[in-house]
Amino acid sequence: MPQSILGKWSVGFGTVIIAFFLVSPILMAINQHLAGDEMIVNLPVRSFLIAASLLVMVAGLSALFTGLASIIKNKERSILVFISTAIGFLVLIFLFGEFLFPH
Repeated sequence: MPQSILGKWSVGFGTVIIAFFLVSPILMAINQHLAGDEMIVNLPVRSFLIAASLLVMVAGLSALFTGLASIIKNKERSILVFISTAIGFLVLIFLFGEFLFPH
């Protein structure tokens, strides 16, 4: 377990990322079931999906930066901090890919 405050925050942000990755496919299935081909019909579920995606991106970057600060500043050596920092780094790579190579 992390010992520093920044390490605990980093693990918390990593937990948020994993939780929303587990919830988002369920919400997408509900949206597709309710709306069918018309995605605009079920606006509340779709709005929650958009908000969840943005929250995952913010939480990922927060996990990366708080994890790095904890590792560098506080010499944190918890495996959970390293995992959440790695997940945040993967989110950063995904964001760079989305902006550099749009589809």
